[in-house]
Formats: sequence, C-alpha cells, structure tokens
Amino acid sequence: ILVGLTNLVFTILAIIFIDRFGRKILLLVGLSGVAISMFLLAYGFSMDAAELNPWLILIGIVGLVASFAISIGPVMWVLLSEIFPNYVRGLAVSFVGLINSGVSFLVQLVFPWELEAIGSSATFLIYGVFAIIGLVIIAVLLPETKGRSLEELEKQLIKR
Repeated sequence: ILVGLTNLVFTILAIIFIDRFGRKILLLVGLSGVAISMFLLAYGFSMDAAELNPWLILIGIVGLVASFAISIGPVMWVLLSEIFPNYVRGLAVSFVGLINSGVSFLVQLVFPWELEAIGSSATFLIYGVFAIIGLVIIAVLLPETKGRSLEELEKQLIKR
C-alpha cells in the first residue's frame, strides 16, 4: 500500500510541478533521488542478514518509487512530445516507446540473474551508476522545453 500510495502522490506532484519548475529540473532532481535510493539500497543490502536494516531498505524502495514517479515516469513522455518536430513526432515517440519497452524487458529478464550472480548490493550499485550516467547526460545535453516553441528547440538541438 505504501509503495502504491507513494507512486500516486508523486505522480500527481509531477503533474502539478512540471510547468512550474520545468522538465529538466524535475528530471535532474528525480534522477538524483533514483541514484541516492539505489546507493542506499546497495548499502542496505551489503550488510549481513543479521545486521540488515529493513527500515533503510524500505526508505530506499520508497525513495526510488517517489523519485521515479515525480520525474522519469511522467516527465519523459511530456518531454518527448515536445522535442520532436511535428513531421516525425508520432514515429519518434513510438520508436522511443519501443526502446523503452525493450530495455524494461531486458532489465526484468536480467535482474533475477544479477541478484543471484553478483548479489543485491552490487546489482543496486550498478543501477545507481546508470542513474548517475543518465543524470550527467541530461544535465549536459537536454534543453529545457518549458515555454519554448518547437522552432526554438529545433535550433538549439541542431547546434548540439
């Protein structure tokens, strides 16, 4: 119940904040939270079973869900509808959706193997590193789309 409620509340907050703070800020804050949550989970699972702190792990899981729900989950789809020109938007968003589904499938396929082969701590550490890489890519390459026309965005993206 806690995880579902967290997801609902933070998705609603994303809807409220997306036009107030902008897409890029929400993504940067959310990915930072995802990375911190992953590292917290990696640390929490690094302890022996006798020393395992279930509250630390619960905080990591809830933090991960909250961070994802306020940023990557809803914001990416809004952002994608804004950065592609009209003549390719439908195809481009569909293609990104296909890639997203494929990556999600692979993560779900590999995750149990990772847990068994390298352990929970290393698994969450790896995902935390991926979150940091995504954070850097978004910080460096992604333009803010809030309040900007497609023409302005296209000019900025062509410059990069």
